Amino acid sequence: MTEFEVWAPDARRVEAEVSGRLLPMSPGDGGWWRTEAAAAGDGTRYAFRLDGGPPLPDPRSRRQPDGPDGASAVVEHERFRWRHAWEGRG
Repeated sequence: MTEFEVWAPDARRVEAEVSGRLLPMSPGDGGWWRTEAAAAGDGTRYAFRLDGGPPLPDPRSRRQPDGPDGASAVVEHERFRWRHAWEGRG
């Protein structure tokens, strides 16, 4: 299950468009909206629609394969294969 969330405090309705399918989002505390999608794995494209407007990229996205104005993409960090054994700074 992949959770999607976006901060849209002035919106009356927010939907997540995940692989071309619109999912209604539920309002939460502080203007945050949330929903979940079962089949949204690594590389799945998604965007948000506020009040029936055009699809907008996730402002906190970690991947924008089609540029800053295109749909965002889900990133599964555990799938990344590190090439070096460096464990970070102590």
